[in-house]
Amino acid sequence: MESNYTLSYAVYCDGEEPPLSGDAEPIEPETPVTPETPETPSQTLYVFEYTGAVQQVTLPAGKWKLEVWGAQGGQGGTNIGGKGGYSVGNLVITSNASLYVYVGGQGNGSSSNSTSSSKLTGGFNGGGASYQSTAPRGSGGGATDIRIGHDSLYARVIVAGGGGGNLYHNNESYTGGIGGGLVGTNGDVGYGGTQTAAGIGYEEKNADWLAGSFGVGGGYNNAGNNTVCGGGGGWYGGGSGNAAGGGSGWVYTEENFTVWQTGNPTDAANWLLNSSYYLTNAETIDGATSFLDPDGTTVTGHSGNGYARITWVSN
Repeated sequence: MESNYTLSYAVYCDGEEPPLSGDAEPIEPETPVTPETPETPSQTLYVFEYTGAVQQVTLPAGKWKLEVWGAQGGQGGTNIGGKGGYSVGNLVITSNASLYVYVGGQGNGSSSNSTSSSKLTGGFNGGGASYQSTAPRGSGGGATDIRIGHDSLYARVIVAGGGGGNLYHNNESYTGGIGGGLVGTNGDVGYGGTQTAAGIGYEEKNADWLAGSFGVGGGYNNAGNNTVCGGGGGWYGGGSGNAAGGGSGWVYTEENFTVWQTGNPTDAANWLLNSSYYLTNAETIDGATSFLDPDGTTVTGHSGNGYARITWVSN
């Protein structure tokens, strides 16, 4: 005897009993949760403009492109301050990581002579302060950097140097140094920072012009009374002077770390990260060289405040 049968079924989960009716419709699966990591390569996830404070973000595991632009030094008279540098590199992390982003501020400046002495603070994140007897002058621009796991100068994996401040005196312009790059350029009298040491200041007239230090541009001696321009912030800051040096840039690679350990073992002994955070495809470019600005235009050195960008590359 031949019979016709119609087979109906249902998909069920979470311990639910199947429906008794043979006419039940299949249960549709829920819409999947959007993953934390984007599916589109090169999608920019995080941009950081200048705020004057640290900005924190937690990244999920994956490969990320880090980019930073250093801030410009302060303007003295009509002469603009030294421009900032640019650094880029890829970071691979295997689990969630906290990043601390410092976007440098442009150095302060004065456009005209002053009848009294005054101090101008340096740009946020390491710009050296300037001191004015009467002449127009600028303070140093701040570096832009990204730190991993620790809010410390000794956890910076990428740095773009800030430019040094300029001076205009007796109808003559003194040019501030440009941010690095492996080496910040010298100002007319203040020296740029390097991979292993800060730039020295112009040590004339009771040493009014001071050297930079790790992460910070040089300022002025409080006992002095000469016009001083501030050095740019950076991996190492630029030295101060009539026109100050630029800060150096930095990318955390095995080669650069070895150079630092060899050239300045005292500072390198304070390092907080291991080799798992080495960057790949990394370079640091000084502000005298052309590169792409955040808006995509080709520039020779970055103007104004600094900038940072973190872009997802792949899982």
